[in-house]
Amino acid sequence: MNKLIPLALAALPAAAMADVTIYGKVGVGLEYNKNTFSDGSSLGATRVDDYVSWLGFKGAEDLGSGSKAIWQIESAVWMDGSGSNTFGTRDTFVGLSGNLGMVRLGRLSNAQRYPMKPAVDLWFSSTPTRGGANEPNIFTRTAYFAKNSVRYDSPDLNGLKGSLQWSAGENGAAGKRVNDAWNAGLSYRLGPWFLDYGHDRQANPAGLAEARHADADTVALGYAADGLRTVLAYQQARGWDWNDRGFIGPSGAATDIETREYLLSLAYDVGRFTPMFTYAYGADQKANGGRADDSGYRQWIAGVNYRLSKRTSLILSHGRLSLGQGVANYNPYKDAPAGASVRKESTTALELRHFF
Repeated sequence: MNKLIPLALAALPAAAMADVTIYGKVGVGLEYNKNTFSDGSSLGATRVDDYVSWLGFKGAEDLGSGSKAIWQIESAVWMDGSGSNTFGTRDTFVGLSGNLGMVRLGRLSNAQRYPMKPAVDLWFSSTPTRGGANEPNIFTRTAYFAKNSVRYDSPDLNGLKGSLQWSAGENGAAGKRVNDAWNAGLSYRLGPWFLDYGHDRQANPAGLAEARHADADTVALGYAADGLRTVLAYQQARGWDWNDRGFIGPSGAATDIETREYLLSLAYDVGRFTPMFTYAYGADQKANGGRADDSGYRQWIAGVNYRLSKRTSLILSHGRLSLGQGVANYNPYKDAPAGASVRKESTTALELRHFF
């Protein structure tokens, strides 16, 4: 009997986790990054960087009548050892799904991040934490994981789906409005064509006594068939400055900065090789009703994905980013000399990537 008890206890976790799926991505890149600063100096550095790795657990329970209880815990993993490996840093939720759609509560992607971002960002980057000119993370800064969220996703209605999301700011203080956020998305699929739209509004991201909204509208039109993938995207925003690669920079919300951006991405499969190209353009910003001179950006990224297997790839990429003289404080690696900011950035990298 004593021998049977440990055997029974050892079997319990396997039984309890029978419906749990473990999944993730690991990616590490060897890169060379060079910045040229506004004072004319430059600095180059060779890095070993995490290229957006994560570990996830998810599961579902059948509740009958087509309904399910669903859950997921997804966490960022810093493969280079430079960050904090904590649970629940990505899409993490509990919810219900059925014939009328899906409701989830937790930390959730907004519409700009899902379903839109995988099509817009061929390079599979995530947030502005990594840096480097070989990912379009200025354009995709409006795609993020919103904490304290409730999100509803509609069922598929002949290719049309929608989403509504509210996120509680939970940061109220005397004389300041709580920074709640709202997001809405629409997606349409017709054969190889797709159209995605996302609207995001932050109530008071700068934490001002006088509340100032920050808004972002993003639309992407694309085509994917016979190995060809292409997408054309447009984004306009108020309060989403690109200083410091900032996500809703307080200076932007405080001064009513307005931005307009365009992006084109192309990829084509040739056997195991997939050449890829992205071009992004940010027009001069507007501030307090006037145009900020030479405050835009231009970026291009070119590279190739070589598939070693269905789940493992080598990706060689090179990107160049140029910013106008009117863009101040842009310094993602915090390595600019005192009083200077980045004017040009180039990044060359070789990444080894595996999905499981």
